[in-house]
Amino acid sequence: DKESGELIWKTKSLGDVRSYVSPLLIDHLGQELIIAITSKHLIGVDPSNGKVLWKYDLVTDHTKRGRRNSTNTPLYHDGNIFISSGYDDEAVMLTLSDDAKCIVP
Repeated sequence: DKESGELIWKTKSLGDVRSYVSPLLIDHLGQELIIAITSKHLIGVDPSNGKVLWKYDLVTDHTKRGRRNSTNTPLYHDGNIFISSGYDDEAVMLTLSDDAKCIVP
């Protein structure tokens, strides 16, 4: 709570190492969503309660190193999320479902 400093909610840990990217609050077709990155996943979090709505593996098919050093804030535009990183990791473009509760293949 920004006025009292009390904890409002806490997102369950995925057990991943942190990244160096601040979370991004987006509005997707009227639905707010927090986009965050760990060393292995991109996650979508419901800002009203902290629930992880979805996670996307950024390692298995997108890098040979077993983890990513994400330092670039994801870009969001028209339902698409673009993630890039260094160290020859692949850039990734994902599309959100209309309700923002999952990634559309």
